[in-house]
Amino acid sequence: MNSSAQLIKAPKAKPLAVPASPIDILQNDTAKFYTHLHPILVLSLYALQFNSLVADPVSTLFNTLLPVGILQIAYVAICLPPTGSKTAAAAAATPKPGAKKKPAPGRLESGIQGKIIVGSTPVMLDPGSHITLQKHEKCELDSNNKS
Repeated sequence: MNSSAQLIKAPKAKPLAVPASPIDILQNDTAKFYTHLHPILVLSLYALQFNSLVADPVSTLFNTLLPVGILQIAYVAICLPPTGSKTAAAAAATPKPGAKKKPAPGRLESGIQGKIIVGSTPVMLDPGSHITLQKHEKCELDSNNKS
């Protein structure tokens, strides 16, 4: 009996993505202190400018971009471990017998270099969005003046 049915292979199932684990702050007094101070500073910055934020949100948010960016970069530099540093789970894993030891990264590679790159990336990306907001605000003002 000739069968015209063909076997259709099901697509391979993609492995489930492992959820990202939270990043622990550094275990020093400065990091622990600033972790609690940071939200207070950011919220107080907006609380002090609440009236102007309600009256003109675009320009107020644009004017607070630099102070908030500085606070965020300070948080990254003070509280978070360097990029690529081993987490507690990876550090607890014992190497296999006979495995070659990988050379430890230098101080510059594991220290401030990673923090500067990670901390400055949002600052480099944000000006484009704020230029767009300024153009949008200017268009709104122009359309309101025409009416």
